[in-house]
Amino acid sequence: LHRKDVRAARERAAEAAQGLDEDRAQWGRPSLASQVLTRWFALPGSPEQLALAGPAPSFEALCRSVSSDVRPRVILQELERLGLVCIDDPWVRRLREAFTPDHSQVEARELFAGAASDHLQAGVHNLSGEPGSFLDQSVFADGLSAESVAELNRLANTLWTLVRDRVVETAVPLCEADKEVAHPRRFRLGLYSFHAPEAGTSEPDQ
Repeated sequence: LHRKDVRAARERAAEAAQGLDEDRAQWGRPSLASQVLTRWFALPGSPEQLALAGPAPSFEALCRSVSSDVRPRVILQELERLGLVCIDDPWVRRLREAFTPDHSQVEARELFAGAASDHLQAGVHNLSGEPGSFLDQSVFADGLSAESVAELNRLANTLWTLVRDRVVETAVPLCEADKEVAHPRRFRLGLYSFHAPEAGTSEPDQ
C-alpha cells in the first residue's frame, strides 16, 4: 500500500466514526413529541385526554413546559402523524400507553437503535474493568406455559408503567434545575421482555 492510500483509508474511517457518533447522539436525544407524551403519562391519574388549550393540565400547557420555541400545534401534528393521539375537539385523546410509533415509521427504528446502542455500551463498559458499573440485570424463568408467560408480560408492563412515571416525576424538576449546567449528560433507563420456545422444542401447530 502507498502512504496516500493508508492516509485516505484512515480519513474515511475517521469520518465514518464521527458520523456514527453523531447518529448515536441523535438516537439518544428524545424528540419533543416523545418528551410531551412522556410527561403526559406522568401527570396525576395519567388522563387519557387533555383539553387542547387553556391552563395546565392542557395539551398546550404540557407542550409549553417542554419547549417555548415550538408551537403546540406543530407537536400535536407530529403526534397525530405517528398515530399516538387524535383530536376530539376540544380535547386531545391519547391512543397509546407508551411512545411507540408504528414499526414502519423512521422514529420506531431510531428508538430501537438508540436503546440497543446504549444497552451495548453499558454492557461493554461493565466488561471493560473500568471503575463504576451500569445497571444491567435481568430475570429468567423457564418451563412456563403460554398462559404463564402472558401473566408475566402483564406484570412487566404494569411494573414498567410505575417505574417510568416515577422516573419522569423525578427527572422533570432535575432537568429544569440543570438547564444551565456546564457539561450536560444524558440518562436512559430501559426495560425489555422476551419469550420464545425452549431449545429443542417448538410451538404447537395452530
